[in-house]
Amino acid sequence: MLAYVGVVVASFLVTGIAAQSSILPPGFDPTLISANDKFSWCQAELDTCPRICGGGYSKNQCNSVDLTFSCVCPNGTTPNVSAYKNTLPFFICEENRGQCIARHPNDAAGQQTCKDNAKCGTLNATELDAASSSSTTQAASSTSQAAATTTGAPPAATNSSAAMTIQIAQDYSTAILATIFLAIFKFLL
Repeated sequence: MLAYVGVVVASFLVTGIAAQSSILPPGFDPTLISANDKFSWCQAELDTCPRICGGGYSKNQCNSVDLTFSCVCPNGTTPNVSAYKNTLPFFICEENRGQCIARHPNDAAGQQTCKDNAKCGTLNATELDAASSSSTTQAASSTSQAAATTTGAPPAATNSSAAMTIQIAQDYSTAILATIFLAIFKFLL
């Protein structure tokens, strides 16, 4: 029984790790970003993915340690999240632009090139509900989302406990996997 559970957990963790996207641009230094900022970026990514997918998702993961993510809609498509604000690619793009400008002190042309080359997301992610008759609810949602975007704060968490569980599993998946394999090995001896 323990071996079966170990195999199921191990396959879940390996599948979760393999499905993530790495999006770090050349010249980007992730060590300049605090762990709290990385965590906030991932929380915003987890909150925004369902909105991009029309209110749901089949996979929604973000790893704040290595800045990888996975967003898959219920129909199996992988949306271009980099086109949207409040996603991990958006925050990395904004930070990369700032790092590029910092690398060009007293160089107006170099700083302008940094600004010109940074094509960060411009779309606001909202749940798709074009045929909805509850426009008041949508307007209130858009207003609160616009306020969060304006203040620079990530959108409110929708599934924070599930997101935290996924985050913990991703952050500690290697250690968990090693522990499971050691337990299976000891059980077999």
